[in-house]
Amino acid sequence: MGLIDVDATFLIQLVLFLMLLVIMNKLVFKPFLEADARREEKTEKTRQDARVLEARASELSTRYDDEYGAARSKGSSARAALRGEGLTAKEAEISKATAEANAHLDKVRAEIKADVEQARQSMLGQVDDLARQVAEKIIGRPV
Repeated sequence: MGLIDVDATFLIQLVLFLMLLVIMNKLVFKPFLEADARREEKTEKTRQDARVLEARASELSTRYDDEYGAARSKGSSARAALRGEGLTAKEAEISKATAEANAHLDKVRAEIKADVEQARQSMLGQVDDLARQVAEKIIGRPV
């Protein structure tokens, strides 16, 4: 006889093995493979969702960077414009104040000149009288 004797016990064991294989296939292998396939589908769907979200995040980040840069540029331009307007207004105020100060200075100078001229005229009118008084005091007699 050879290594394997084919008799009734072998056939019974073969039938039992095949029945066990069918039962195990229905109760264990199919549910396990189906669960594994569902898990793989969910994993792939989650990966796909992650890729979509990553692309969306990248797009939003790029858009944010672009808008942020544009807003910064706009803000810098507005700040420069306001600064220029402020400098122009400052120069206008300084020019106005200088003009007012010069006008006031000219007015005061004219008043002083008029006062000096008036005092001079007043003194010129008194020169003869003062000269006579000085002469009288020096000479000691009325002139």
